[in-house]
Amino acid sequence: MDLQIVADKCQQLINENEVTIFSKTTCPFCTRVKLLFQSLNITPVVYELDKESDGALVQKYLYELTKQRTVPNVFVQSKHVGGCDDTMKAYGNGSLLNLLKGDPTTTTTPQEKVQKLTQDHTVIIFSKTSCHNSTKVKALFKNIGIKPKMFHLDKEPDGLLIQEYLRMATKSNFTPHVYVRGKLIGGLEETARAFGEGEIKRLLAMPNMTPYEKKFNELLKQNEILIFANSMPDTYKIKDVFYRLGVKPAVYSLEDETDGDEIQQVIKEKTNTNNLPQVFVQGTNLGGHDEVMEHFESGKLSQLVKGSSDANEISQYDYDLVVVGGGSGGLAAAKEAATLGRTVALCDFVKPTPMGTTWGLGGTCVNVGCIPKKLMHQASIHAENHHDSSSFGWNFHTSDGHHTWETMVENVQNYIKSLNFGYRKELNKRKVKYLNAYAEFVAPHKLKLTNKKGEVSEVSAKDIIIAVGGRPAYPNVPGAKEFCITSDDLFSLSKPPGKTLIVGASYIALECGGFLKGLGYDVTIMVRSILLRGFDRQIADLIGEHMEKIGIKFVKEYEPIGFNKTNEGKIKVAAKSKKGDEIVVSGFDTVVLAIGREACTGKLGLENLPNLKINPKNKKIIVDEFERSSVPHVYAIGDVIDGKPELTPVAIHAGKYLAQRICGVHNKTTNYKQVPTTVFTPLEYGTVGLSEEEAFNIFGKENIVVYHNAFKPLEHALSREDTLGYAKLICVKSLEELVVGFHVLSPNAGEITQGYAIALKLNAKKSDFDDLIGIHPTCAEIFTTLSRVKNPEDKPPETTAC
Repeated sequence: MDLQIVADKCQQLINENEVTIFSKTTCPFCTRVKLLFQSLNITPVVYELDKESDGALVQKYLYELTKQRTVPNVFVQSKHVGGCDDTMKAYGNGSLLNLLKGDPTTTTTPQEKVQKLTQDHTVIIFSKTSCHNSTKVKALFKNIGIKPKMFHLDKEPDGLLIQEYLRMATKSNFTPHVYVRGKLIGGLEETARAFGEGEIKRLLAMPNMTPYEKKFNELLKQNEILIFANSMPDTYKIKDVFYRLGVKPAVYSLEDETDGDEIQQVIKEKTNTNNLPQVFVQGTNLGGHDEVMEHFESGKLSQLVKGSSDANEISQYDYDLVVVGGGSGGLAAAKEAATLGRTVALCDFVKPTPMGTTWGLGGTCVNVGCIPKKLMHQASIHAENHHDSSSFGWNFHTSDGHHTWETMVENVQNYIKSLNFGYRKELNKRKVKYLNAYAEFVAPHKLKLTNKKGEVSEVSAKDIIIAVGGRPAYPNVPGAKEFCITSDDLFSLSKPPGKTLIVGASYIALECGGFLKGLGYDVTIMVRSILLRGFDRQIADLIGEHMEKIGIKFVKEYEPIGFNKTNEGKIKVAAKSKKGDEIVVSGFDTVVLAIGREACTGKLGLENLPNLKINPKNKKIIVDEFERSSVPHVYAIGDVIDGKPELTPVAIHAGKYLAQRICGVHNKTTNYKQVPTTVFTPLEYGTVGLSEEEAFNIFGKENIVVYHNAFKPLEHALSREDTLGYAKLICVKSLEELVVGFHVLSPNAGEITQGYAIALKLNAKKSDFDDLIGIHPTCAEIFTTLSRVKNPEDKPPETTAC
């Protein structure tokens, strides 16, 4: 069909109908928009793109018309409104009603209704009849003689619309939403905390006024030093002045808050100026940037803040912030907070392994993880390249070459020590106090410190961040700690590992097995079940096949039940299968345990933190989206928190953002989804997004299309005929082939994945990959030409293409 015919058809639909929705039957957001108009007694004209024969052409035209790829695509009175969020927002602020026929003043928007309800009722709880937390909140108010107004979202005719508005206004998907005298308190936990801190009592005692005046006054009462701010540089300059005086100001960002315009109007009425930022100390307006600077230079500002309870609150502790744990996340948080003017201490102490191994400042990644692992992986690549060099015309007498383990370890450890020194130097530069001692909580704001000599001291802080990470787990079998090592020991072994058994199927097990084999050692890997649990199953199998092909042996479906030494000094391992069969494998010089990692929370004194929530299975700390634990002023980041990726860049990002939130710079949170990662096996594996199995579970198997292909890396074209790379994109059909999974087996897979990760973060479609012009010849360009659709039974296709 001609595109012009489609364009005419679309314009006729848009122009002749009050409301036109271009939709798809499987789209939940489309359903939400349809329900909105139905609640307004409006029957929209709905064009289901996945049901009409010209749906694809219509969608193409709509993109040219609106530059919007997604559905629903909503038009009201011939005007383009947008998608689901745009439509809900337009309804909430009243602009949608202004577009519709009739008198819009006869209809109340959700925003207006919520504002009226919260003004008319001293306490109102927006909830659902089945919500147990609402019952608990109601009981809290009943205990002080208050009967709150209950608005049941599942009973009221406009409940769904009110719920949608509250979701956007409060940034919470959960009920209840509790308001007291027009102020949003939050859910159950926030309300209980507000009762405990006396905030509810203060609010109930306030005189009647507009909700925005109430909020303004409450903000002044809660914060003796308060900056009403925008994103102008002057805001940061003012904050820095207070930091230099040892005071932490509160910041209310008018641009980020839903009621920012209304609060700014109140400020104008109080100060007779539109200028921002505006600073208040103990309820008195000091003015903007120029006035604050004058007070600072004259010494008046210092005198004003001396009596501030904010200053007193800080001064009653030894530090504003103490970070427990000197790994990547802890270092990032400590340095950032210190840069922002906080007084900061960092506690770090490494308990020796059963073999006596210890290390310096920097945590797992730097000392016994990412850094030495990548360097030894690189050493094995040098061996492969040396072996391949004859195919490229070089004559290095490869048969005479050999590897010296001791030289490699010495150089790796020297490099790590230079990093340790650099971290110490950086902490000193940022004026972070480094405490080389083991920290344990004795109270929510107080830690007991024990140094190497056994000397005990105490330190206190207003805020504490737990960033202690994890350590390798040991199986509860005889001889495990006496005869085996872990990755904590491997990278500093003083002598070559020799014939090695690795126990485990994680990425750590496979990475260590891979580089040891590449360095010339006999390697066997004992696997209890599947390889790389949590990763894409097909890719995991391909990695296993490649490792077997290069000579790594696998003992599958067995786990050790005991370790011992033979008379010859070799290690023998008794193992048992799921079926109950027992075997003994022996002759190993080294056994490396890589069966998983455990959070280092066992001896932190967490029992002295009342009501701290911990996952009982893995002993990890449960936090909210702001990395707050269930104990006020106690936070956690990195590998010690439950349900988040155990990756160094994730911990660094979370640590930096957390420090900025604590210091009042912003309220941004770390996005833990679509985090790229790489497994440094002999054939490297890079991935971001979902595996096939995850995509099937979330979107339905019939709604997923997988594009894939094998390819010959040009690096191997002359020397390794049997080594193929593999690329795969996982896409959602109903979302215009939105790419939700990216997988590559290739040399330099990490470098490839890092670049493409931004595409998934920006919701790229398969068509965006197709439109991209590749760099030739590279392995990465395979993703610009993927056209093979994978069937469930497919194996990677054979190819020799570049």
